[in-house]
Amino acid sequence: MVTTTDDYLEELSDLSVGRSERELHTVKVGSGTGSESSTSDGLASVEYESNKENTDVNFVDDPDGQYVAQIDVSAGGTTASVPADTQITEIGVFSTNPDGSVEKLAHVDNFSAVTIPAGNTERFEIDIDYTDT
Repeated sequence: MVTTTDDYLEELSDLSVGRSERELHTVKVGSGTGSESSTSDGLASVEYESNKENTDVNFVDDPDGQYVAQIDVSAGGTTASVPADTQITEIGVFSTNPDGSVEKLAHVDNFSAVTIPAGNTERFEIDIDYTDT
């Protein structure tokens, strides 16, 4: 289950009245466990991160009308995101100031391990839904 952090809910309140210009920006995946709670401030063990300026991160509407953050992670080889056979168990979406500074965890999800074999790319997604907090 995706969890929206308390910090981000407060940030949404600030955004709604024009007191903040922060935006969802960075997606990270990790191999840790136990980082999913409304008071989380990061992933337990980051394996790879990227942001929306790069082609491996997308923020899109899925066919069900849900807003989704996606990150493509490749394993093995010279241009790989992570070493071969890395197990990914967590994903987080972070907001930043317009200049890219001061990251805050907005959404986090833990899941059963997904192993990325050498030469493969896996897409990880996290639904962004403010009604399931």
